[in-house]
Amino acid sequence: MQLWVFLHILSAIVAFGVLFSQPLVARAVDGVGESFAKVGLYIQAPALGVLFVTGILAAVASPVEG
Repeated sequence: MQLWVFLHILSAIVAFGVLFSQPLVARAVDGVGESFAKVGLYIQAPALGVLFVTGILAAVASPVEG
């Protein structure tokens, strides 16, 4: 259970970190938009996939009691 929560939090930090840093980097350096789009493709997309899967696994591992 702790592993799924750790992976979930780590992938959220990576995915949303790329999301929020992309406009800042694009404004700071001219012509970086295309190369930074590859970062979004190869880093952000897998992180969002891991975020989705670990969220499901964490929810299945600890069902709500009621």
